[in-house]
Amino acid sequence: MKNEFTYYCHKITDYTKDISLISLAPVSRPLLYTAGQYVEVVLTSKETLPLSIANKPCSDGHLEFHIRHDKNHILAQEFIDSVTQNKEIHLLGPKGDSTLDKANKVNQILFVAGGTGFSPINALLEEAISLSKIIHLYWGVRRPEDAYKENFLKKCQLDNKHFSYTIVLSDPDQYPNWSGATGLVHEHVAKRHSSFEDFCVFASGPYPMLKQAQVIFSQQGLLQKHFISDLQTY
Repeated sequence: MKNEFTYYCHKITDYTKDISLISLAPVSRPLLYTAGQYVEVVLTSKETLPLSIANKPCSDGHLEFHIRHDKNHILAQEFIDSVTQNKEIHLLGPKGDSTLDKANKVNQILFVAGGTGFSPINALLEEAISLSKIIHLYWGVRRPEDAYKENFLKKCQLDNKHFSYTIVLSDPDQYPNWSGATGLVHEHVAKRHSSFEDFCVFASGPYPMLKQAQVIFSQQGLLQKHFISDLQTY
């Protein structure tokens, strides 16, 4: 198939006990894609797993994925099992339209991520950090350790004076020493910004979060074309 690509597992890095970075390398022909897109992993003849690509395109063609593989993510566990057995992985793609060109005509970009929905945001940020735009990232997590790429965000903040980020903890009662932002990430964003008229919002995370964010942000002036998410296709 023209849009099917064969990869193998190059490396697995555990971020937390149930979140891992999976690095794949092409067997021959590399997938050509744009930051923000995703692929479908072929698990069986009838079943695929959509996964966002977590890195911007690079010369060697390798792909990175951030995978939560706890007991609630059965297909993700199957994917982990496949790559740890050194099997070849078949990918379909690229898919999705959550790409940076959607933000060409605005001055400010908001990235809103929930959990491992940070994965495509990571790729977009790698591309966007060199732009002369004001960029703020809001990342909603259940546990402090789930902000597994905060060191990368700190470096981005040092390298670009126009970039800042906020980690939002959804269940602060479990972490009494937490001193940062709390609550549901999309609700926190809505409180921080009274109007979204000059923004482009890239959102990625659980489906209910995306739907609620789309409604709330549009009520505060965000144009429909400036809410960027693969909500309908992913």
